[in-house]
Amino acid sequence: MPARSPGRHGRAAARGPGGRGSRARRREIIIGAHPCGGRMAGTPAEEAAARLARRLDDLDAAIGRNPEDAAAHRDRAETLLGLGRMEEALEAFGRAVTLQPKRASYHADLGAALLLAGAHEAALDSIDKAAELDPGTADIRIDRARVLRAMGRLDESLESLREAATRWPGDMRPWYTAASTLYELGRFDEALVSADRSVELSPGNAETHNMRGTALQALGRHGDALAEFEEAARLRPGDAQPRYNAGVMLFTMARYGEAVVRLRKAAELDPDSADIHACLGSSLRGAGRHAEAIESLDRAIRLDPTDDFARAERELAVNGHALEAGRDPPDSYYALTETAASLLATGRPAEAIEPLRRAIELEPGRARAHSGMGEALMGMGRGAESVESFERAVGLEPANHLWHHRLGTALGRLGRHEDALAAFRRAVALAPGLVHTRTGVAHALSSLGRHAEALDEYDRALELNPADPSTHTSRARALEALGRPAEAKEAYRRAVEIGHVD
Repeated sequence: MPARSPGRHGRAAARGPGGRGSRARRREIIIGAHPCGGRMAGTPAEEAAARLARRLDDLDAAIGRNPEDAAAHRDRAETLLGLGRMEEALEAFGRAVTLQPKRASYHADLGAALLLAGAHEAALDSIDKAAELDPGTADIRIDRARVLRAMGRLDESLESLREAATRWPGDMRPWYTAASTLYELGRFDEALVSADRSVELSPGNAETHNMRGTALQALGRHGDALAEFEEAARLRPGDAQPRYNAGVMLFTMARYGEAVVRLRKAAELDPDSADIHACLGSSLRGAGRHAEAIESLDRAIRLDPTDDFARAERELAVNGHALEAGRDPPDSYYALTETAASLLATGRPAEAIEPLRRAIELEPGRARAHSGMGEALMGMGRGAESVESFERAVGLEPANHLWHHRLGTALGRLGRHEDALAAFRRAVALAPGLVHTRTGVAHALSSLGRHAEALDEYDRALELNPADPSTHTSRARALEALGRPAEAKEAYRRAVEIGHVD
């Protein structure tokens, strides 16, 4: 189950532990939204919505009697937020702030809602106003760190959390939130240190154990991670998340039967989670229980029709079920595309055509086989046809940067460098943090003779990965084209030093 990890389903790091006092806790809920769609595990969504609707009616009546009741406007905003009516919620939070502009918690609540709406700058302004009115509250400092994290200002976020931890040394939340941020940065050792401290300060809090388990999992310490997830499940028996995480860990350890037990319980607690049903199906398949696996994976696909992982697992389960019954397995999209990928990887593009053709016949609306067909045709020198296949893949999955990148490569080989550049720029917009998207743009610019712009793109790629030798080599060529031989020589030297030059 390589595509799943503890935390992919609204990872523990995205959730906030309980604050002090009901208002603080509600801000935590707004900012650290529950991973199962914002409702408590085990509560039917219809019942929760009905309760909120009744609550809204009561608050509307109260405001009708006293339109200047700021607390009622604030509670109404929170209720609207729970109902998913964001614009009305923001308006109601704003009304509460207007009525009581000196109330720090109202500014903080507005900031939390603005963060949820994606209005990060406005959220930061509101929370800064709250901090100005009440500089002695840990909640507001932590809220500010969360907003900074959402804005991508991670170093500032961590600094804010360090200040909070120093000022309120007995509060576990700065340490917990720092662990979450460090985890997002891939600094797993440091995340574990912060998670350890949060557990020390609040050993009875399930979220601290869940976060510690997430950090341990990232470090490959699966047995220790499992123990933390099990403790989180013991502390919060009605929460699906730690049971899900424990199930994934058990799957990773090839303890499939135990994984099924944990994941079935998680599915009972959160029956609408596609991730949980997909992982349950995968675990059932690992245990050889193919018919049950198909049932769970069908449920996952109904909940999330875009989940390619669940579809691939279902195909494997169907094959296993057929073999158990002594039948030949049917054609499988996953198996056919995997066969084609192996043939392409071993330089046999002509042989990859037939399995890709059959895969496309089976499921013409899935992009992977069309992209594979493009690669096979490109490998056979049929460039115009390869472009058509990549364009189909892009049309089916326009948000997948890889299809745009491959289209750019095919267009470049046809000498259509302007079109290639446009495709590569779309890939960069979708995945700006990947080296190959940047170098694709740079190569197209070089082919167009725009070497200064290409050099800028190579420099950006090297910021992402300074040890990529082929980028140093390409950068050297751009410098040569710009008539800067000394710098080109240094770039070639660096490529050779790393271990490559072509």
